Amino acid sequence: DELSQGQARAIEERFEPTFRRVWTDRPAVPTSDEVAGTTASTATSTHPLENENGVKVLYIAGWGRSGSTLLDTLLGQIDGFLSTGELRYVWERGVIGDWICGCQRSVKRCPLWSRVLDSVNANRDAEARKIVDWQRQATRFRHTRGLLNRTSNDLGRDGALDSYITVMQQLFAAIREATGARVIVDSSKRPSDAAALTLVPNLQLYVVHLVRDPRAVAHSWRRRQPGIDRHGVVNSTISWAAWNLMSDGVRSKLPQRSMLVQYERFVDDPRRTLTQIVELLGEDPSQVPYPHEG
Repeated sequence: DELSQGQARAIEERFEPTFRRVWTDRPAVPTSDEVAGTTASTATSTHPLENENGVKVLYIAGWGRSGSTLLDTLLGQIDGFLSTGELRYVWERGVIGDWICGCQRSVKRCPLWSRVLDSVNANRDAEARKIVDWQRQATRFRHTRGLLNRTSNDLGRDGALDSYITVMQQLFAAIREATGARVIVDSSKRPSDAAALTLVPNLQLYVVHLVRDPRAVAHSWRRRQPGIDRHGVVNSTISWAAWNLMSDGVRSKLPQRSMLVQYERFVDDPRRTLTQIVELLGEDPSQVPYPHEG
């Protein structure tokens, strides 16, 4: 199951222009004098994120097997940050699927999540299925560009999207109310979901675009893991290119509230990456814990 040198070279040659755009040429993290390079969207000036009192959300975007779980977990260790995992699945897996929370209770019986779900009237299967239906209609991957071209002035024209945005606004507000978190970390990864969140009122959305070497990602997808589908080299690489290009588009809409992080540099110096993410959000970098010694 090892990725051969020939397969690795084929990946590199086929997707070399994409590598240059979203992986090779751009810095892993912004310096103190700049934010990771993106150009402002023409829609930015009418974006609802101008509300500085809104719920602060950090969305991790990118293709799977790129280290989002590790980054999410480490961010959750910072005071005032709440790691929620892949929040987009709270309805499908948490409510309908009755998955187990980290507290070892089902999501519907977790003291925190049951309170949050009650607040948005989504603690029963019927309500959750309705939200999942809105989600599937509004945030299909192929809708990413269209969502990025919308502004808050376009709301009220799409029933499924409008309903889903309203629920997400309520969800984030309920999470902040229940936890007191200053920053809610969502590692759902899907660029279409991030694009939809740019339209949520009273939300301060920040995006970390996490990118890992596609050869390492392809190798990781070939490993067998219980309950997780495998992806072949071609499928993984095409998806890597598509998801990262769309994630790059999300960053373009949020030029002052987004950054690119290369996984390899992140694991080489995690505290530096975490510090610069915290600084991007306007939080206190002294809260970033030092790695354990010895």
